[in-house]
Amino acid sequence: MDLPYCTCKALVLKALNAYAAFMKIPGTDINTQSISTIIIETADSEIMPLFQALGEDDIREKSQGELVTIADIAAEKELSRRFMDVLPGSAVLGEESFADDPALMELAASQGPVWIIDPIDGTKNFSKGKSCFAVMVAFLNQGKVQAGWIYDPIARKTCYAVAGEGAWCDGKRLTVAGAGQAIDQLQGSLGNKMGKRLGEVIDAGEHPHPVQVQRYRCCGREYMDLALGKLQFLQYAFHLKPWDHAPGVLIAREAGYFDGFFEDASHYDATQGVPDGYLMIAPDKAAWQTLRNLLWD
Repeated sequence: MDLPYCTCKALVLKALNAYAAFMKIPGTDINTQSISTIIIETADSEIMPLFQALGEDDIREKSQGELVTIADIAAEKELSRRFMDVLPGSAVLGEESFADDPALMELAASQGPVWIIDPIDGTKNFSKGKSCFAVMVAFLNQGKVQAGWIYDPIARKTCYAVAGEGAWCDGKRLTVAGAGQAIDQLQGSLGNKMGKRLGEVIDAGEHPHPVQVQRYRCCGREYMDLALGKLQFLQYAFHLKPWDHAPGVLIAREAGYFDGFFEDASHYDATQGVPDGYLMIAPDKAAWQTLRNLLWD
């Protein structure tokens, strides 16, 4: 007997969700769900108990304008321990470990396997008790970023991607938003210089223009909203650290977005370590080119 359409659709979605959760990371026997679980459990044990509960002595400035909290340090240590247990022989390039040993950046250019970790992206927000922060993880192997995860501990939502297998959010396939749309139908986040340039364009009133949203001060949450279609473009400039961008760019690419530097249209490459330049992620190459023409001198 034929099953009703709604039943068939539900079964297909259930099978798709199961596939997405247990995709294997290339070159390993590790599935995406096991890494998601480690990230969630670490956030529950090391980050959330300190959210809106930090004392003055729990926060310090590690460099000019850069904060670190005891939650950042504890979460990175726990994630590092558990990832290396899952994959013996792997190494870790973490934001906080790099602060103590800058030579670790050499791992980005290695063949791997390397876990790239930002234990709390948006530390300033977290330290002020604001809910806009995320945990970011990428897995680099054979000289390429093979998988990436971004977890929002407040919403308890995980976006993740495996190279060549698509981008997903809690089992739902993610697809690009804004492809083929007019420039004035797009909204996104810009850095200071490009934001000022857009203001000049708006004041001149000569061209259609996109909508600029207020900067989140958290790359991870901006990349999540891009993947979920709430934003349609993102732009970052200079000192593009791998823990801030490797997971998000992979998720964006696997969802169908186009990324390129305004200088030469080259794609972001985490193995370069900390590349400088003006990076734009847009719904497609046509939108990227239109934004470049509008904003780039």
